[in-house]
Order: sequence, then structure tokens, then C-alpha cells
Amino acid sequence: MTLAGCTIMIVSVAGVTLLCAYCIGRVWTLPPHDAEEHVKNVPHDT
Repeated sequence: MTLAGCTIMIVSVAGVTLLCAYCIGRVWTLPPHDAEEHVKNVPHDT
């Protein structure tokens, strides 16, 4: 593979990996209340 091909592949894989890590980090740091709003059949105290 040429140098340009390797560079494009490395940048692409790194970009997708960073985006995936960012999204997973955002989901894991949601407050519990916000996470429960999107789950069906969660009993709410009323």
C-alpha cells in the first residue's frame, strides 16, 4: 500500500474510533433520570 493509502486508512480508523468512544462516553455519563426516560416499562414513583 502506498504512503497516502496508509495515511488515509489510519486517519479514517482513528476518526471512527474517537467518534465511537465519544458517543459511548456521553451515554455512560448521562444522569440516571435522563437514562430512565427512554426505557419502556420503568415504574415511576407517583
